[in-house]
Amino acid sequence: MPQTIEPLLVLHSIAIGLILMLFARVLMRRGLFRWTTAGFWSWAALVLYLVLNPLASVLLGNLLQYELMLSMSGGIERGVWIMVVAALGIVAFFAAYLRTQSRPVVWRLRANSERISIPMLLVMAVWVSWGMYSLLVYRSLLFPTSRDLIIEGGRFTGRVSGYEFTGHTFLFVPCVFLLLSDSLFRRWLGWLMVAVFVVLSLPVGWGRAATVSIILAAALADALRRNRPRPRLVFVVAALILVSALQMRGHETWTLQETPAELFRLIPQAVTNIGGLLSSSDISMLASWYLESYIKDTLAGFDFGIPLLNYALTGWIPGSIFPSKYFLVDWLHAFQMASYPPVYDALMYGAKSSLIGSFYANGGPIAVIVMMGLMGVLSRKLDGMLDRRSPILVKATGISWLSLWWMVWGSHDTWGLATLGTLAMPSLTLWLVSPKVAPRKNRMVRWSPRGSYFRSFRSKA
Repeated sequence: MPQTIEPLLVLHSIAIGLILMLFARVLMRRGLFRWTTAGFWSWAALVLYLVLNPLASVLLGNLLQYELMLSMSGGIERGVWIMVVAALGIVAFFAAYLRTQSRPVVWRLRANSERISIPMLLVMAVWVSWGMYSLLVYRSLLFPTSRDLIIEGGRFTGRVSGYEFTGHTFLFVPCVFLLLSDSLFRRWLGWLMVAVFVVLSLPVGWGRAATVSIILAAALADALRRNRPRPRLVFVVAALILVSALQMRGHETWTLQETPAELFRLIPQAVTNIGGLLSSSDISMLASWYLESYIKDTLAGFDFGIPLLNYALTGWIPGSIFPSKYFLVDWLHAFQMASYPPVYDALMYGAKSSLIGSFYANGGPIAVIVMMGLMGVLSRKLDGMLDRRSPILVKATGISWLSLWWMVWGSHDTWGLATLGTLAMPSLTLWLVSPKVAPRKNRMVRWSPRGSYFRSFRSKA
């Protein structure tokens, strides 16, 4: 067993890196190691959070976050334990992902139909207007509101609602829907909307993930429309440069007028400081996992999926209608906080232990194995949404989800559920007013008298 933090993190990076390299080879053989699969993005996120960050932290001596979290969570033994659990969870995820079949997802819509009916146009206009309002008021700050914007513990407790503040993400599905079109006019309109989104979302430092993800969504849509396994190089370079510059910038707020100058100032620094960006505390999810797992194991107890259930049942209801919608989370937090010193809660405030870390909080290593396996199945089903035979609305939803997959893996399960659910709201309403394909008649199956095969026939009903 390693005796100090440096060999621990090196051992962790090597062990997890070898497992991920093995599955990368398997994904390549299956033709699944490409930009348009959830398996690839899951693999890339796990490499970033569980391999590159701890390794870069050792190489650059940026170990303060790891030293603090390990000192509060039992030391080296905790690090070794989490390494073992992480390895088991990764194996469970890719085993489930590779064993699950992927079929086209159709939602009873016509395959590749680009027809936009009047009701669909009206619904899309509502979501685009909402998204533009959110961009102009809360992102570009061109028309700031006088109402109170108060966020406490990730909740909007002021007069500005969460749907208003995060409404800019409602533009994802309409943008991708247009980019997938065969119509040159619609594609240009989609590119224009993406450009406007990027420009107007840059001033506020708390929306970095959405800014980068809309570029990834455009790249994915372009690659999928051209039936290519990877996007154009210009998108990859633009995304890497932008994410590096925004990481250097942190959460600082700019005005729209000073944004171009500030970006050009940061880009050269970001390009020459890749190691510093990789060792940043913003992506040190493993360090947060050390402390969170210790709290759950020894002080507070597990969550047993109660927060995830609460978010799924009532989290989507506006707080103005149901102020106590997080009653289960509040009860659990009050109950658990009484069992450990507040200093631990202060250290974990705003910290993210990664998706696999939040699975551990639900029930330890057993929960990690089970929920990582379920995540593998869901990821493979997401691949089916990007199948060339899936309808455009389904593809647009799948691409919008996949563009944020890297952030889902770097956050908690509740954040992922809330974010993906918000992205899907335009899809749901568009589906409701879209022309549907008549359901297929019922089929029944009976055993052939010859006993050698099944015979299917349509029921007269």
